[in-house]
Amino acid sequence: MLIGPSGCGKTTTLQMINRLVEPTDGQILVNGRPNTEMDVVQLRREMGYVFQEIGLFPHMTVAQNISVVPDLQGWSAQQKQQRAEELLELVRMDSDIYIDRFPRELSGGQQQRIGVLRALAADPDILLMDEPFGALDPITRSQLQQELLELQQEVQKTIVFVTHDMDEATKLADRIVMMKNGHIVQIDPPRDMLRNPEDRFVAEFIGPRRMLQDPLDVTVRELASNGAVRASSDLRLSEAMKKMRQEESDYLVLLDGKNRFAGLVSADDVSRAANDADKKTSVTELADRQTVSCDESVFQAVHKLARSSSAGLGVVDEQNRLVGVFTKTGFVDILVEEMWPREAIDLPEED
Repeated sequence: MLIGPSGCGKTTTLQMINRLVEPTDGQILVNGRPNTEMDVVQLRREMGYVFQEIGLFPHMTVAQNISVVPDLQGWSAQQKQQRAEELLELVRMDSDIYIDRFPRELSGGQQQRIGVLRALAADPDILLMDEPFGALDPITRSQLQQELLELQQEVQKTIVFVTHDMDEATKLADRIVMMKNGHIVQIDPPRDMLRNPEDRFVAEFIGPRRMLQDPLDVTVRELASNGAVRASSDLRLSEAMKKMRQEESDYLVLLDGKNRFAGLVSADDVSRAANDADKKTSVTELADRQTVSCDESVFQAVHKLARSSSAGLGVVDEQNRLVGVFTKTGFVDILVEEMWPREAIDLPEED
């Protein structure tokens, strides 16, 4: 996510990627190759682009709008029709109903969905999105943000997304690039930027005490710790104890052979079991497998954690892949920092 105030260079940066604006200095590498060495027409055809204004062709049907780039690439009529139907199903728009409609027959949200599908039609590796939901009402915007997250789980594209909305950035981003006056101020995952803004400008752009003001709008993804010590689920007790001592960690996050969340186990549980069981025993049977969706609100996660005897919850996506962990101690640390920021009460620096 590229974010910052108006005029900071977000859209210009986006347009330099596909050379709608030519860079005057430096390089932009696409798959390791400077984009200035590529044929500009081919470069643009290999990148999807979604505008805030949508820009659907009013005289074309939904199928024809989706198929603009495939048509330029010489796809057959059958291929274009099949691709349009597939993409409509991805965003839960019945192809039998919508495929032959014109843009004027669609709502604003439906038109924006078609704009996204048009950018995806030729299956590009990179998707450029310039404030695509900025002109929509809050309810439709929230729906489309959630649909984009779900769509990304399906299509797995590299997305460069311009926004001026911090809530949108923290909800959608893996990494946020904060910009000011044509310069990058900070690049970090949402949680790190929220907790450790680089300077006063970033802190003011984020806004004070965001979690306390809007707990229902802050997702677990934003606050989940991704620095947890990870280990294979077939680890023996003695190996688990050794790893936790070496990493100075109170718990381990266990992953199965497909890198999916297999549970969370505490040092206390491993220590007790090691005194009573064979050293070759696996830690899997000790693990707490409670999870929370990365898109749930912190408010919901805290209620779930409060009713749990576990030290924390695994934060996972729809495929049960680990996004991070949400622990009781970690949440208390965040809450204390939100309520009483260190700089506000002049606490001494920690060692």
